[in-house]
Amino acid sequence: MLAVVKKMLSRYYAQEFSYEVPGLSKREIAVMYEGGKMLRHKHFEDLNKLKRYLSQYPPLHVYYSTAYYENPSAPTMEAKGWQGADVVFDIDTDKYECYRYYQCLSMGHYYASVIYDILKTELGVQPTVRFSGTRGFHIHVPELKHLDKNGRQKLLEYIFGRYKISEKYVKIGSAARAGRQLLPENAFDVQVLLDVHRVIRYPDTVHGKSGLRCLDLDINKSYDPHRIVEDASWAKGELKVYVKETGQNPRDAVFTIDCTGVCTLPAQVALYALLRNLAEPIRRN
Repeated sequence: MLAVVKKMLSRYYAQEFSYEVPGLSKREIAVMYEGGKMLRHKHFEDLNKLKRYLSQYPPLHVYYSTAYYENPSAPTMEAKGWQGADVVFDIDTDKYECYRYYQCLSMGHYYASVIYDILKTELGVQPTVRFSGTRGFHIHVPELKHLDKNGRQKLLEYIFGRYKISEKYVKIGSAARAGRQLLPENAFDVQVLLDVHRVIRYPDTVHGKSGLRCLDLDINKSYDPHRIVEDASWAKGELKVYVKETGQNPRDAVFTIDCTGVCTLPAQVALYALLRNLAEPIRRN
């Protein structure tokens, strides 16, 4: 990891990161550094211990288990002692027919709002919606953590309008509303919903491909996708870097970089450019 990136992440986790997920002491924590290898089966009793680790050894990605375990640090799923798992909808706009980053993000936000409305209005639960930090959204439903794989399959069919879910799976009876917006098959990752051992991005941590935070959203607000990115930005000030190239795939272009060579950029944009290998740090003699 570049020294300047490591320093920025270390400072962020020491000074600004403050999100303690419910049941943290029963969750598995996983981190990823350069090279793409995920280090799993980590366990932290409280937020302060997690903050200390992340600030001392800042990773590119931080994840936590949707499941609750008796022994989260055990090396096998059998030994962990599964106690339930939050239901999670993972909306990844990479699967959509869209051509520019903010167009894709708008589509993902729309599908997130449809799923949120179904869950809250028809099933009576209180979902939490998060921006993943790059190009998608996560919808967490801790109230349905009791669902096993069969129950999650029934929920999946219900969300797609194929099944009337019974009180066996949800405490209140439910029926799909007439004229409800139907979701396309690729609206979200079905396997994440069905998986009771999944790890998902930890809220308020920095995404190692964009430099943006994983951010809780008020889905009831009419969000401009540019506002989502603005709210997920955290790096302050400016940073001088050497920009190698400005060409990007339009689907991935969170920020536009107009200059090449030695450039002074907003720190958030500079971090993004460094993480995407569009820029290099300035070497000091």
